[in-house]
Amino acid sequence: MNEIIAYVDGSYNSKEERVGMGVVFIHPETKNVIHEVKEEIFDQGIKSMRNVAGELSAVIKAISWAMENGYKKVSIFYDYAGIEKWITGEWKCKTLFTISYKRFVEKCKEDIAIEFHKVKAHSGDLLNEYANILASNACGNS
Repeated sequence: MNEIIAYVDGSYNSKEERVGMGVVFIHPETKNVIHEVKEEIFDQGIKSMRNVAGELSAVIKAISWAMENGYKKVSIFYDYAGIEKWITGEWKCKTLFTISYKRFVEKCKEDIAIEFHKVKAHSGDLLNEYANILASNACGNS
């Protein structure tokens, strides 16, 4: 199967009120990094969600990039529970962003297989830490 692995994270810089996201794309067999993304989130409508805005934006970016590059499956590794719980319905979507996030993921599932894998934050998982560094750098945290 044509698969990609993505580690995602979000970050918030409280001094400057900036939100960042990071995504690390890994080849499933070689475990080599094949692409990475670090971006600041400028959408004022979601910035009030702080690091959660970065977390969800990173998932959206990971799925979009995987689809644009012809992958049929993306395995998303994350450390923030809401990433999966909003999709499964364990958490109720109460904001416009969480509602649109869930709709986006559900729509994409028509074209790409999406698997979620929870990892413990700051536990020494190097790829999760790398996604965290990207997200932190994107919003000016060092």
